Amino acid sequence: GDALSDVHGAKSGRRLKRHRLHMTLLYLDTFPTIPETYLQHAMETGDEIAARPFDLSLDTAGSFRNNNVPWWIGCSIVPASLTELHRQLYTGMRMRGEKARGGASLTPHVTISYTNREMLPRTPIAPIHWRVDEMCLIDSVMGKREFDILKTWKLREDG
Repeated sequence: GDALSDVHGAKSGRRLKRHRLHMTLLYLDTFPTIPETYLQHAMETGDEIAARPFDLSLDTAGSFRNNNVPWWIGCSIVPASLTELHRQLYTGMRMRGEKARGGASLTPHVTISYTNREMLPRTPIAPIHWRVDEMCLIDSVMGKREFDILKTWKLREDG
């Protein structure tokens, strides 16, 4: 984030704290309070995931055009394992009659800052290696800069 801000002259964004950095695999929905059955379906879907740990490389940065102008880092080549993990989550929720706001498509990214004034053009960065060996169900607390980890699943070599 610092290097991107230095190169692109942007000092306006609000950086995410390290403990909040994550990659969303499937954006489920927005609720004032999560319905118990929806939460149960999300946990059942996570319990059924069959996936092995895999590697990905965060090697590009950019921003989305919306009110917050979020800057992100992501992968120029999406590993098939990541696409498959997303497909299993999406299909599991749909089979339980639940929608997922993020839909069937995946734009893998880690948001690093919000409220930037400037758009960040797609920019190559020095690769950051990430060994993906777990996934979590996260409840983002609306209106606050925090979230709760509701459950974590380890990806298994026998997955």
